[in-house]
Amino acid sequence: MDKNKKIAFIVGILILVAYSMLLSTSVAPIIGLFTEVISGAAVIGISILMYPLFEQYKLRILYLLLKFVEGLLMFAAGFFILSQNITVYNNIYAIHVYAFSISAFLFYVLLQKTQLIPKFISIWGMVASVLVLVANIYTQLGFELPMLGTIIGYAPIILNEVFLAIWFMVKGFNTRK
Repeated sequence: MDKNKKIAFIVGILILVAYSMLLSTSVAPIIGLFTEVISGAAVIGISILMYPLFEQYKLRILYLLLKFVEGLLMFAAGFFILSQNITVYNNIYAIHVYAFSISAFLFYVLLQKTQLIPKFISIWGMVASVLVLVANIYTQLGFELPMLGTIIGYAPIILNEVFLAIWFMVKGFNTRK
């Protein structure tokens, strides 16, 4: 297996690990802490592994910075799950969603520019990250999202990132440009 194929496979695994955070809301606090910290480390790991592949674009610096912020917010959220301070956890989570959605958008822009994946996956990811941002703004303004709104706001990015993870693990990066 060549170096880029290994990196793609590891990034795919880390994307799936990062989504383990979704399980933390319905389990014991200590497991919530564990999943948040592991997910935060995975998010940071993805950005570090992808950084060299985006070398020709200055946008990669902002992407890396936002992923570090996202990862650190996940660490902090985990500790607030453990303390069971739900108000602070919810505030951290809201900020985390902004960091996630903006960095996800940048990630897909960079993937599109480098052509490491098919265009449809990048476009899907960009649209999905904007939907997450809009859904978060909507709820931060005090509006309740109905079930359909929640599905429209969050399901596309979850499906996209799981699809992307599997793509990376099976196909790797497109190195034929």
